Amino acid sequence: MASSISGSSSQTTDSGSNQSTVTGSGTITITVGAFSGQQSYGYVTIGGVTQTIAGPTGISQGGSWSWSASRTYDHPQNGYRGPVDVSVSFGIDGSGNQYHANSTGAGTQGAVDFDRRPGNASFASIYRSFDDYYVGQNGVSSPATGLVYYTERSQNGGGWGDQRTGTANWYSNLPFGSTQQFRALTSNADGDSAGGWQYSAVYSVPNIPSAPASITPSTPSALSCTVTTGIAPENGAGISAYYVQASPDNGTTWLSAQLMTNRSYTFTGLTPGATYKFRTYAVNEMGAGSVALSASTFVPAGGRRWNGTAWIPNQIARRWNGTAWVELTKAKRWTGTAWVDLS
Repeated sequence: MASSISGSSSQTTDSGSNQSTVTGSGTITITVGAFSGQQSYGYVTIGGVTQTIAGPTGISQGGSWSWSASRTYDHPQNGYRGPVDVSVSFGIDGSGNQYHANSTGAGTQGAVDFDRRPGNASFASIYRSFDDYYVGQNGVSSPATGLVYYTERSQNGGGWGDQRTGTANWYSNLPFGSTQQFRALTSNADGDSAGGWQYSAVYSVPNIPSAPASITPSTPSALSCTVTTGIAPENGAGISAYYVQASPDNGTTWLSAQLMTNRSYTFTGLTPGATYKFRTYAVNEMGAGSVALSASTFVPAGGRRWNGTAWIPNQIARRWNGTAWVELTKAKRWTGTAWVDLS
């Protein structure tokens, strides 16, 4: 019984580690006779170390099976590995110990100075604190010296810059309402990592709230006024509170802000005869937002009317028409006979 063996060898190297793998593979073909019921083997020797690979228990004349074996080498820091011989033989166990050998099935894998670039960069953690972002990288192996970690950022989809080195970096005082994306790279004396730049997701820096959708003061009554306001867009950070301020001089000066409950607040003790304005705003973790400003609101001067027994406060000026008190729409005077317009 005779056999023929074909084969070849190859080498792969792992970027970022001091390892290379030598692989031999090929085909064994039975050229004379056949065998069955007996176990066949491939004996593959790589760099002086023999591996046994089980084959089929029977092959007809002309039949074949494929073989493959590999061996991984650890190398010193300089990354050099000398030549490695790869050979294969074929055997059948059983009575007569039939054995078919062929030491030329695979050649010698030559010497190589393998890839010593660092492992690919990857992000360990990215998180925000107010208007700052922390960007951390995972550590990588580096067969060659001079390992450096790089991080860059892009703002609002623009160009890349603001480069930092090291595995941990803070990007501080980023603009409110901006978007930020980061990318990472590792490099050493043999070059950049094989995977090149690694990109993060797009992150956002929240903004202060926009102005509330509306502001509505009630008609003043008994020197009080209730102000309600609409919802304010939060702009990336949840609303924590709503506030309202009053101006007793129609917007020139503003009193202290008051915390609203369910976006409502009632002012009391308003100044009679004053014209008020009100403004509301929302607050989130980024700060106080834009204001919504009300129209001018006049507080009646608190005129009095005779109720038949005494003069009582009246928020709307009234006059006696001889029969009843009616709202005074024009200043008038009593002539002794009738009310006439006061000019």
